[in-house]
Amino acid sequence: MTGRVTIHDTIPVEDTVEYELIVFDPGFESWLISNPHSQHMYSNEYLQNINYQYVIAWNYLYSRGDPRVESYLDYDPTIKYNYDFNYKLFMYFKYFEETNRMKLIP
Repeated sequence: MTGRVTIHDTIPVEDTVEYELIVFDPGFESWLISNPHSQHMYSNEYLQNINYQYVIAWNYLYSRGDPRVESYLDYDPTIKYNYDFNYKLFMYFKYFEETNRMKLIP
Protein backbone atom coordinates (compact mmCIF):
# COMPACT_ATOMS: atom_id res chain seq x y z
CA MET A 1 0.00 0.00 0.00
CA THR A 2 1.49 3.33 -1.00
CA GLY A 3 0.51 6.73 0.27
CA ARG A 4 -0.37 9.48 -2.09
CA VAL A 5 -2.04 12.50 -0.51
CA THR A 6 -2.23 16.08 -1.67
CA ILE A 7 -3.35 19.31 -0.03
CA HIS A 8 -5.00 21.85 -2.33
CA ASP A 9 -6.20 25.30 -1.51
CA THR A 10 -9.29 26.83 -3.03
CA ILE A 11 -10.25 30.49 -2.75
CA PRO A 12 -13.96 31.18 -2.23
CA VAL A 13 -15.61 34.52 -3.00
CA GLU A 14 -15.10 35.91 0.52
CA ASP A 15 -11.28 36.06 0.18
CA THR A 16 -10.77 33.29 2.71
CA VAL A 17 -8.74 30.25 1.83
CA GLU A 18 -10.13 26.77 2.25
CA TYR A 19 -8.02 23.63 2.04
CA GLU A 20 -8.97 20.33 0.52
CA LEU A 21 -7.36 16.99 1.25
CA ILE A 22 -7.28 14.57 -1.65
CA VAL A 23 -6.43 10.96 -0.80
CA PHE A 24 -5.57 8.65 -3.68
CA ASP A 25 -5.39 5.40 -1.69
CA PRO A 26 -8.41 3.44 -2.94
CA GLY A 27 -9.21 1.76 0.39
CA PHE A 28 -9.14 4.86 2.56
CA GLU A 29 -12.75 6.03 2.22
CA SER A 30 -14.23 2.62 3.08
CA TRP A 31 -11.74 2.28 5.97
CA LEU A 32 -12.76 5.72 7.24
CA ILE A 33 -16.46 4.86 7.12
CA SER A 34 -15.94 1.57 8.95
CA ASN A 35 -13.52 3.01 11.54
CA PRO A 36 -15.07 3.16 15.01
CA HIS A 37 -13.43 6.47 16.08
CA SER A 38 -15.82 9.22 16.99
CA GLN A 39 -15.09 12.28 14.89
CA HIS A 40 -15.40 14.66 17.84
CA MET A 41 -13.19 12.91 20.37
CA TYR A 42 -10.25 15.22 19.49
CA SER A 43 -9.97 18.99 19.56
CA ASN A 44 -8.89 20.82 16.42
CA GLU A 45 -5.79 22.05 18.26
CA TYR A 46 -4.78 18.49 19.14
CA LEU A 47 -5.31 17.35 15.55
CA GLN A 48 -3.33 20.29 14.19
CA ASN A 49 -0.38 19.55 16.52
CA ILE A 50 -0.33 15.80 15.92
CA ASN A 51 -0.77 16.24 12.16
CA TYR A 52 2.27 18.50 12.06
CA GLN A 53 4.31 15.75 13.74
CA TYR A 54 2.95 13.20 11.29
CA VAL A 55 3.74 15.46 8.33
CA ILE A 56 7.35 15.87 9.48
CA ALA A 57 7.73 12.08 9.68
CA TRP A 58 5.90 11.59 6.37
CA ASN A 59 8.04 14.14 4.52
CA TYR A 60 11.19 12.61 5.99
CA LEU A 61 10.22 9.23 4.52
CA TYR A 62 9.40 10.91 1.23
CA SER A 63 12.79 12.68 1.14
CA ARG A 64 14.52 9.33 1.82
CA GLY A 65 12.76 7.74 -1.16
CA ASP A 66 10.53 5.39 0.83
CA PRO A 67 8.37 3.68 -1.83
CA ARG A 68 5.32 3.72 0.47
CA VAL A 69 5.22 7.53 0.45
CA GLU A 70 4.60 8.98 -3.01
CA SER A 71 3.96 12.63 -2.23
CA TYR A 72 5.32 15.54 -0.22
CA LEU A 73 2.84 17.24 2.12
CA ASP A 74 2.95 21.01 2.35
CA TYR A 75 1.30 21.40 5.76
CA ASP A 76 1.90 24.78 7.40
CA PRO A 77 1.51 24.72 11.21
CA THR A 78 0.75 28.46 11.22
CA ILE A 79 -2.39 27.97 9.12
CA LYS A 80 -5.59 27.25 11.01
CA TYR A 81 -7.01 24.37 8.99
CA ASN A 82 -10.63 23.53 9.74
CA TYR A 83 -11.65 20.58 11.87
CA ASP A 84 -12.87 18.35 9.02
CA PHE A 85 -9.60 18.79 7.15
CA ASN A 86 -7.48 18.04 10.23
CA TYR A 87 -9.59 15.05 11.19
CA LYS A 88 -9.43 13.51 7.72
CA LEU A 89 -5.65 14.01 7.55
CA PHE A 90 -5.20 12.48 11.01
CA MET A 91 -7.33 9.50 10.07
CA TYR A 92 -5.38 9.05 6.85
CA PHE A 93 -2.17 8.80 8.87
CA LYS A 94 -3.86 6.19 11.09
CA TYR A 95 -5.02 4.30 8.00
CA PHE A 96 -1.51 4.44 6.54
CA GLU A 97 0.02 3.13 9.76
CA GLU A 98 -2.50 0.31 10.00
CA THR A 99 -2.27 -0.82 6.39
CA ASN A 100 1.53 -0.61 6.32
CA ARG A 101 2.01 -2.05 9.83
CA MET A 102 4.29 0.76 10.89
CA LYS A 103 4.29 3.80 13.14
CA LEU A 104 5.09 7.16 11.59
CA ILE A 105 5.67 8.81 14.98
CA PRO A 106 6.46 7.12 18.31
